[in-house]
Amino acid sequence: MQDIRSPSLFRLLTDELDELIQSSLAPLQSDEFTLSVYFGRNSAKRYDRLSLQLFNLFQAPLLRFRFAKTENGWQIRSMKTIAVSGVPESHRQFFAEAAQRYFAGRATSPKKKTRMRFDLAILHNPEEKENSPSDEAALKKFIKAARDLEIRAELITKDDYGRLLEFDGLFIRETTSVNEHTYRFARKAATEGLVVIDDPDSISRCTNKVFLAELLTRHKIPVPETIVVHRNNHQQLIEQLGCRAS
Repeated sequence: MQDIRSPSLFRLLTDELDELIQSSLAPLQSDEFTLSVYFGRNSAKRYDRLSLQLFNLFQAPLLRFRFAKTENGWQIRSMKTIAVSGVPESHRQFFAEAAQRYFAGRATSPKKKTRMRFDLAILHNPEEKENSPSDEAALKKFIKAARDLEIRAELITKDDYGRLLEFDGLFIRETTSVNEHTYRFARKAATEGLVVIDDPDSISRCTNKVFLAELLTRHKIPVPETIVVHRNNHQQLIEQLGCRAS
């Protein structure tokens, strides 16, 4: 509830989902649009992906977003939670189906053949091919290694944020960033008591290269020559690093 009221998180929401918002609302002819999200779904299937992403960020069962078209494209003007009484009569049946589908959870998935000690979520990005921390072969080996330890490992993507509490641990195997969903996954999992790799503190520290350089230097850990670049020293980089200008 506090996240929904947070202006800073609201701005992050807009920035992160901007491309999806623009593509989803592009066909609209009006200058305003209201999107009702029921357990991550909307009665119009074309808004399913946008609804799911919004629900993943703010896991309130009933949400209402108001969009407005500006010179820079569609923008979120407001968002709020709504009560069941606020669901229009024409949406009631769809709302009931969305709720039933959500609470069914894993009941729709195949039953396990053997009981495992723990459940592990492996967060990956199928579209991250060239620079992915783990390729498809590596992910399969992780799953097999987990099975040998009586851990049921499942590959998840950023669309599965709402399922995090189904697991006992989170293993992030895609490139992490503080301003993207990987950090949000790590923070949520750590807050709920899951075992997390990479944990949110590690992500924030390791992606801050200035902090990392200072930390390694302070502990006298050998690193390549490192220079923090700013507007007052960029002209001296070639001289300091011993490079030759082309």
